[in-house]
Amino acid sequence: IDNKLAARLGIDPILRIAIADNGRGIPRVLRQAIDEGIIAQQDVPADEASLINYFTSRDLSVDTAALHAEDKAMIRVAIEPGIRGTLTTRGLGLHYLLRYATSMSGTVSIRSGHGEVTFRDGVPISQSNDFGQALGTLIVVDVPIA
Repeated sequence: IDNKLAARLGIDPILRIAIADNGRGIPRVLRQAIDEGIIAQQDVPADEASLINYFTSRDLSVDTAALHAEDKAMIRVAIEPGIRGTLTTRGLGLHYLLRYATSMSGTVSIRSGHGEVTFRDGVPISQSNDFGQALGTLIVVDVPIA
């Protein structure tokens, strides 16, 4: 949003960067990584560690409502350093993206599966599971420009 439009809207000018893919999505990739043992309970922050037990102790193939309700939690887990969907990645991309956006006083919104989480200063400021199934992942980074 340029300076003139921002002034008319009464907001600060921002640079918005959107990145999208149409892969399997963060929730599906992380669930598979849990099933395959790529992600273990000790890899997940303590406040999200119950997710590992949740996904390994239930037959979620028949409980799609419960599965979709946890998509926002899977997005929160995905930003942690070292959380990765495959053995060939390092699990640092989303973590570093949040760090850089935070250093520029920006926000990062991640929509994947049925969930969306928006982060400011590395902390979720809004979360929802009210979306239909998204193909892949959409990440929107907003940073102020002045």
